[in-house]
Amino acid sequence: MEKPMGERQSFTVEGPEGPYEVFFDPTRGEHKGVGFTPQYDLYQCVQIPTGRQCLLQIASHRRFSGNLDRAAYYLRQLRAEALRVEEEYARVKTDPKEMLNYQLGFPELVASFVSEQQGRRRINILAFDCADEMHELSPLRNIPFVDRERIDTKTSAWILGKTLKILAFVHESNIGIGTLDITKVIVHPNGHIPILFDWSSATSYTGGVSRDAQRSEIMGLARATIIALGGDPMSRTIPLEGNEEDFEPYVEILRQLAGGRFQSASAAHEAFYGVVTSIWTPGRFHPWTTFPLTNAA
Repeated sequence: MEKPMGERQSFTVEGPEGPYEVFFDPTRGEHKGVGFTPQYDLYQCVQIPTGRQCLLQIASHRRFSGNLDRAAYYLRQLRAEALRVEEEYARVKTDPKEMLNYQLGFPELVASFVSEQQGRRRINILAFDCADEMHELSPLRNIPFVDRERIDTKTSAWILGKTLKILAFVHESNIGIGTLDITKVIVHPNGHIPILFDWSSATSYTGGVSRDAQRSEIMGLARATIIALGGDPMSRTIPLEGNEEDFEPYVEILRQLAGGRFQSASAAHEAFYGVVTSIWTPGRFHPWTTFPLTNAA
């Protein structure tokens, strides 16, 4: 997920439903996969019986296996709830093509198991409904920090709008994600699909996700968007683009979201789209658009 593999080699990991061919780059240092955090490493893999491309997420040490077990639990729970809500919606919707598609906003858990081969560390196998091949996806942080590019405002609008929609669904399920920042979001640029990727710090709430937790996660998404726009998340400024009359209302709602004004993801989602639809024609397709980051000033 960080960058394409160079000199690729592979090994096999046995899963409960069959083996996976796991790819790594021996020319890299300690972390030979496609991404990592202190808690886990990520590798591209292929489910050998089916040829399905997936990501293998493995605890970096046995003591972090609980974090991946936690992620697996919440991914199962959220997918079941997303499909249940979709079935309910199908019974009342008037347009048969209209879908809620909440399940596109987080990974599908294909398998979760403790690997004896890998020092009794937990492994999660992750796939994505929106992508048959992993190269179709990109970590949002790569746009400014690896590709040295920035997204335009209309691209940022669908990223933030759709992640707020997913966040509202998650909070309505009494689940908080934990820390949310630009490293926790990946995107399918051609499919216009953002994905909240990291669930290793998720938490259940009794009686609803706290206002402070909701505010913090909303702020994290908004600040991630500002960074992807080539802006400064602390001063909450972004490079001027296009018509200033349109630009300023959009910047203002970003500042409000990033500054902690909203304590409800559903309210934040509604307010954000209220501004977006007042500026730009609703439903008009806008292709994934980036500029060189050097243009940001």
